[in-house]
Amino acid sequence: MFDTAYPGQAYSKALTENGETNAHFLAQQLRDRKLDAIPAIIGRDQAARDNFLTPAPDLVIVHRSTFDPKDLGTGDREIALLIAAAPKTTKFLIYSRKPGTDTAYAQSLAARGGAPGRVVAIQLKTGDAWSDPDQIKLLLNEAESLLPTASPKAA
Repeated sequence: MFDTAYPGQAYSKALTENGETNAHFLAQQLRDRKLDAIPAIIGRDQAARDNFLTPAPDLVIVHRSTFDPKDLGTGDREIALLIAAAPKTTKFLIYSRKPGTDTAYAQSLAARGGAPGRVVAIQLKTGDAWSDPDQIKLLLNEAESLLPTASPKAA
């Protein structure tokens, strides 16, 4: 899972206060469902991204603000590059509270990253999304649906 450590991007004040990110929260939620999950704060370090994608994860969950925490307009390009660099078997789940994080957005990223059918996007409610069990369930169920049944491995 990729996320930013930029203050204010965590969906829970408690996470920020504890020095954690959405990725840490989601990794624990996935582990509670008996899935392998590795949170990563990678940013724009290409070598770190490449290392993270080896061996090939089944699923990479990306917070849309990961590469653009200040919303300057460069993050989507970085996500598309990440998708393009990933093994052809890896699927992606992009989540955000940002409007427009939807099917059209996912299809655009998939086309730019050469990954048709391998990218899904979910827009969560604004505010503290992790205080809403339905929002957590929505994201986790989508993540599980993207994993192969034989070897659940989310990154």
